[in-house]
Amino acid sequence: MPFFYDTNNHLFYPDAPLKRNEPAYSLFLFFDFPDTAPVKIRDIKDTDPLYGEAHKIVEPGIMKLDKNGRFLADKPVSGKKVFETLLMAKEKEENQ
Repeated sequence: MPFFYDTNNHLFYPDAPLKRNEPAYSLFLFFDFPDTAPVKIRDIKDTDPLYGEAHKIVEPGIMKLDKNGRFLADKPVSGKKVFETLLMAKEKEENQ
């Protein structure tokens, strides 16, 4: 099973850094986390396509908001941080 969903319709830029919205989207697709207490994300409106993805990943604590309550979807994220996020998601799913 591929990690990223339907990559045939997307251009591939191997040297471009990953942004926070990309692992959030992938985790949203491949993991089924239970609903938890709602979290206010200051920089994502409820009409934004990223809204559901960000909430599903932030609410269980898999990805964190900055000190001002922002998700910062376009902020680059390191490979190490993506790996740590994947491990946390896997652990949370196994402990459900």
